[in-house]
Amino acid sequence: MRTSHVFGRYVKLFLLPLLLCAAFLVTGCSTVPKPKQTARLHLQAVDDGKRFNRPSMKITMPSTQTDYYINPNPIISEGDIANIELARVDLGLCIQIDVLGRASNALFQNTVGYQGLRLFLLVDGKPVAARVIDGPIQGTLYMFLDMDEDKVANFVWDLKESCAKYRKALAER
Repeated sequence: MRTSHVFGRYVKLFLLPLLLCAAFLVTGCSTVPKPKQTARLHLQAVDDGKRFNRPSMKITMPSTQTDYYINPNPIISEGDIANIELARVDLGLCIQIDVLGRASNALFQNTVGYQGLRLFLLVDGKPVAARVIDGPIQGTLYMFLDMDEDKVANFVWDLKESCAKYRKALAER
């Protein structure tokens, strides 16, 4: 009779937590596959990071070879992008980026307070677009791409597919 009591205690103290940990490791550690392309929207840094002792990252725009410093933490990442489309405006072809709710609020908060600075779109860590913040932006963002017009359509299509697949993988998780 006494052995069953000891066995019950053994199960409660050792075996049950071990089984719970094993179940967590098997099911809880599933990872979301990395997107084909990473699309991140960064805000221009106020300085190079030395004056205010804030981290910053140096980027160079491809066509103008102009250097800028950006905040290393993105405002928007590929999981926050609802849709990407190619749009034609008065000045030519541009990219239209629609962002989801919380990211839209973050975009609004950062563009209200930092008018006059720039937003940079980095794809796979390389700058492909920039826009001067001329007013608060919420929900939809238009940016001109820094590449040849014949490459823009394929680039936008690939980026749209990559973001959609990544968002779908996040939703299934």
